[in-house]
Amino acid sequence: MTSSELLPIVGFAAVLAVTPGPDTLLSLRYGLLGRRAGVAAATGTSLALFAWAALAGTGVAATLRASPTLYESLKVVGGAYLAYLGVRTLHDARASTPAVTPRPDGDGDLSARDTLTRRGTRTGRAFMTGVLTCLTNPKTGLFFVALLPQLAPPHASVGFIVLGLGGVVALVVYAYLLLVAVSADAVQRHPSAPRLTKALETISGVALLGIGLVTGASAAVQLLTT
Repeated sequence: MTSSELLPIVGFAAVLAVTPGPDTLLSLRYGLLGRRAGVAAATGTSLALFAWAALAGTGVAATLRASPTLYESLKVVGGAYLAYLGVRTLHDARASTPAVTPRPDGDGDLSARDTLTRRGTRTGRAFMTGVLTCLTNPKTGLFFVALLPQLAPPHASVGFIVLGLGGVVALVVYAYLLLVAVSADAVQRHPSAPRLTKALETISGVALLGIGLVTGASAAVQLLTT
C-alpha cells in the first residue's frame, strides 16, 4: 500500500474516530471506572471493527445497505442496547460514593463501585460491551460498506480488505479511544476530582440513554410506516 493510498484511509478513519458517538462515550464511561476497564472497552470496540471489515469485504454488509428493514431493525436493537447501557451507567454513578480513593495501580477504589467491584469482571464486561456496541451500530457498518470498496486497490483480496484496510481503521480508532480512556482515568484518579468524575459518569449515562432512545424510536417509527 503506497502513501497516497494510505492517507485517505487514515483520514476517513480519523473522522470516524473523533465523531462523537457511543464508542467514545463507552471509553469515557469505563475509563472513569479505571484504566484497565477503559482500555478493555476501547480494545473491544476496535476488534469489532475487523468484523465489519470482513462483512464489507465479503459483500455481506451490502445487504444491510440495500435492505431498509434490516437496517432499521439493527438500529432498534442497537438503540435498545445503548439505552440499557445508559440506565446502567446512571445507576452506577448514583451508587458510587463521591469520595473515591485512588489506588496506586490507577483502578480507583473498587469498593466504591456497585456491580463492577471485581477487576476481572469489570474488565471483561467492558470488553464485551465495546464489542457489542460496535457490532450493533449500523452507521459503522455503512461506513465500511460505502468507503472500503472505494479505497481498496483493484482486485484486492478479502484478506487485504480485512487485515490491511480494516487494520488501519481499527488502529486509528483504537489510538483515539485509548486517549479518551486514559484521560478519563486521569480524571478519576485525581484526589480533588471525585465530584467531577461522578458528574462525567452521569453525563455519559444521560447521553447513552438519549442516543439509544432517539435511535430506537426513530427506527421503530420507520419500520411501522414501511
